[in-house]
Amino acid sequence: MLRALALTLFLALVIAAPAKACIVSDGYTGILFDDVPADAAPNDVVLDVDFSWQAVREGRFPDAVVTAHVRRVIRGEFHGNTVRVGLGNSSCDYAFIFGRRGFLIGHFVTPDKGRVGVEALLPNGESLVFAWPFRETVFVPRSETVAARRRRTGDAHWHMY
Repeated sequence: MLRALALTLFLALVIAAPAKACIVSDGYTGILFDDVPADAAPNDVVLDVDFSWQAVREGRFPDAVVTAHVRRVIRGEFHGNTVRVGLGNSSCDYAFIFGRRGFLIGHFVTPDKGRVGVEALLPNGESLVFAWPFRETVFVPRSETVAARRRRTGDAHWHMY
């Protein structure tokens, strides 16, 4: 009886535990680019950055905010030597899969005081508020999947760090 209860409890815990896994390796997404893609939005800020090894280690955790050294501003308004970058929280997010140096493309988001989310417009015209995990102004980078990079550049190779 005790064995059956223990087995039932074990199975309940295993089934209830959240699992994260990206289904295919082509679905992994990275945030650094070797060039500015032709479809980049004209109002995107483009920074040439270098992430330290410490930032790479810290970036493995969900909703991490890491610091990048800004080597130069390619496009847009930015003044400073470092930028705080908010990283995603999906099973396919491997921010540094394409390296730790390159172009960071995106925009800055500052959370409103007392607001817990960011509003997004859905394709059907309805709006939805997503939870915003960061409590500071962060650079929200555009990401690219391994498959999209392969189609865009013809490069079939990717590497961690």
